[in-house]
Amino acid sequence: MNFSERLASLSGKPDIIMIITDQERATQHFPDNWEKDNLKTLTFLKQNGFSFDRAFCNTCMCSPSRSTLLTGLYPAQHHVTQTLTEGGKYSPGEVTLDSTLPNVARMLASNGYDVHYRGKWHVSKGADGGSPAPSDIAMYGFRGWQAPDAGEDTAPENFGGGFANHDGTYIQQAIDFLKNARELRAQGKGKPYCLILSLVNPHDVLCYPRGFQYGYDDNFLNGPLTLPQTVNEDLVANGKPAAQAQVKTSAGLGLGLLDTPEKQTNYLNFYGNLLRLIDTEIGFFIDELYKEVDGSKLADQALVIRLADHGEMGMAHGGMRQKAFVAYEEALRVPMVFSNPILFPETANYKGTQQLASLIDIMPTIAAVTNAAPPEGLRGTNLLPLLDEDRPVQDAILFTFDDTKASAADKASVVKAANRIRCVRTAEWKYTHYFDALGGYPDEFELYDLRDKEALEYENLAHNPAYIEIRMQMAKLLEEQIRQKLSIHPESFNENEFAEWYQQQG
Repeated sequence: MNFSERLASLSGKPDIIMIITDQERATQHFPDNWEKDNLKTLTFLKQNGFSFDRAFCNTCMCSPSRSTLLTGLYPAQHHVTQTLTEGGKYSPGEVTLDSTLPNVARMLASNGYDVHYRGKWHVSKGADGGSPAPSDIAMYGFRGWQAPDAGEDTAPENFGGGFANHDGTYIQQAIDFLKNARELRAQGKGKPYCLILSLVNPHDVLCYPRGFQYGYDDNFLNGPLTLPQTVNEDLVANGKPAAQAQVKTSAGLGLGLLDTPEKQTNYLNFYGNLLRLIDTEIGFFIDELYKEVDGSKLADQALVIRLADHGEMGMAHGGMRQKAFVAYEEALRVPMVFSNPILFPETANYKGTQQLASLIDIMPTIAAVTNAAPPEGLRGTNLLPLLDEDRPVQDAILFTFDDTKASAADKASVVKAANRIRCVRTAEWKYTHYFDALGGYPDEFELYDLRDKEALEYENLAHNPAYIEIRMQMAKLLEEQIRQKLSIHPESFNENEFAEWYQQQG
C-alpha cells in the first residue's frame, strides 16, 4: 500500500503530535552510532517512522523560525524577524506574531480538530511586554497552554533543565493531555486532536560557562564528543563574511569565553548530554502514547512529527557556537521525523530520504495529511510524495536571516558588517549573500560545494575563478527563489536586470 492507502486505514482523521526541541541540530560530527546509543527515543521514532535526513530550518533564531513553522510563511511575510526580548532599549519595537495570520491551529480547527499547545512559545508577548498569559496564546487558536513561557534568554529561571526544569513540567502537561484524550476516547467522545509539545533543551547549552552551576553538575561536561575538524579555522584568512568572526567574539563577551580546547570540549559534551536528557524526557511522553489500554494505543492513531527550530554550531568553523549570522549546515540542518507504527511499520524497506525538506514545508504537509484546506499564500512544499517515492519534490531550500539584534535587547546590530543573509541550498551547492540593508557595509558572499556528503564548508569558493559559472547559476537561482518566496505576490524575474546587477558585485 502507498502512504495514502495506509492513512485511509486509520479509524478517522489522524491525530497530530508535533514535538519541537530548541537548538537541536541533525546529528553531525559525532562518533559513529552516537545517536543510536544515546538518543533512544529519536531512534525509536525513526524505526517506527520516516526520516528526512536533509531537513533544514528556513531562518535561524527562535522567534523567527517558530513563527515560520506555525504559519508556513517566511519572516518577510509574518514579520517576526527578531528574537523577542523584554526590558531592553529595542524590546518595545520588536514585531510579534500577528494573531490574525493563518496558522496551523486555525487550519486544523477549521477541519474539526481540537488544537492544544504545551511548552515554550516565544513568538508573542503579554500586554505588558513581558511573558504572555494563556489568554494571549488562545488568541492564536491554541487551547490549554499553561504559563510560564521559558527558554527565551540566559536567565537560570528560564532553563529547560537545571533547577527550573521547565521541560519536565511541559512533558508532564503533555502526558496529562494524553491521559485525558484516552479517557474521552473510552467514553466515545472527543475530536481528533493536534498537540504541539514545545521544549527548551538543548537550548540550555548557552549557560556554559556562565550560569552552568544553576542545576547542572560537572558530569554534564563529560562524554565522548571531540572537537570538529574546523574548530581552528581562521575565518578571516579563509575569506568568510566578517559577521562570523565578530559574532564569535560577541558570544565570548556575552556568554563567557571558550578560549581553551578543554572549555570547548566541555561545551560540546554539555550539548551532547542535553540532547540525551531531552530525548529521555520525550521518551516518557512516547511511552504514554504507546501504552496499551483495553487493547488499543493512542500511538496507532497519532502522527508524531519530531523536529527542531534550528541547529547549533557546536564549535565548528573557528569555535563558533549558537546560530546567528551563519548559514552553515550545523546551524541549518535539523532532525525531521514522521512516526506512526501503522503508517510506517518497522519492517518497511523505505525508511528515509536524502531529498531536500524544510520547516516551511510542515504546514502544507499537515494540510495534505489531514485533508484540511491550506491557507492561501503558503510558501512551502507538500512532502507527502516523498513518503512513497525517493524523488525530489523541490530543487532548492531558501534560508533567510534578518535578526540583526540576535537577542541583544540594547543593540540594533550585534555586528558591524553585512548582517542579513539570503541563502539558497540545492542538493549539491550552497550560495549565500550577506548584505546590510542600510548600505553601510559591503556585500559578502559564500559558495560551497556540497556534492560530498561529508563536505565541511571550509573553502569559500565564491571568489575562485574556476567556479564563476556555478556562482552565476546559484546567484540567479537565489534571485528567483527570493522573488517567488519572499514577495507578498510572486514576481516575474527579469534576467537582464539581474545580470546587470550581478556584474556590479564583488
